[in-house]
Amino acid sequence: GQGAWSVVFDLLDTAFLALYTVEALLKAYADPLGYWQRGLDRFDLFVLLTAYVRRVLMLTTPEQLTLLRVLGALRSLRAARFISFSRQLQVI
Repeated sequence: GQGAWSVVFDLLDTAFLALYTVEALLKAYADPLGYWQRGLDRFDLFVLLTAYVRRVLMLTTPEQLTLLRVLGALRSLRAARFISFSRQLQVI
């Protein structure tokens, strides 16, 4: 039912959050100065931080629905970032 899909989406969300976190850490490790100079990397970090804030708020204060919805909308920025990344791959 609907509960099963919720679990699937939560698992996928966690997997992608972990993947993007590892990517950000590797980029920052490989080129610490360049990481902070590239706008796309700073944008990725902003999206990651909002995702973590949303996750913490969901665990601690689920009654803050308005804030959670705003942070959820910001999470959709990851999709825009992925589309940008896909276009970069197409160029290669």
